[in-house]
Amino acid sequence: ILDFSSENLSFGGIQQWQSATRAIEIKNLDDEKVKVSLQISKEILPYIIASENNFYLSPGEKKNITFTLLAKNLSLGEYNGKLTITSTKLIFK
Repeated sequence: ILDFSSENLSFGGIQQWQSATRAIEIKNLDDEKVKVSLQISKEILPYIIASENNFYLSPGEKKNITFTLLAKNLSLGEYNGKLTITSTKLIFK
């Protein structure tokens, strides 16, 4: 089970050829270590860079992940996409 500091990641209005950065905090509420994976939808994948992906969180551990929007190749307009965050419990035998 993960907890997030925000349910939405909005960059608002930015000018062409600029970049903007937003962050969310992800916390492991589970009692076991988990692997966290981020998936950015194809509509915005070319323009968004995540500071980290496919990382591990111990029980109670939290991590800030930053997302940078690079608008240099975007035409003026509104862009929407989806960020999916999943966690997988690690099972050791």
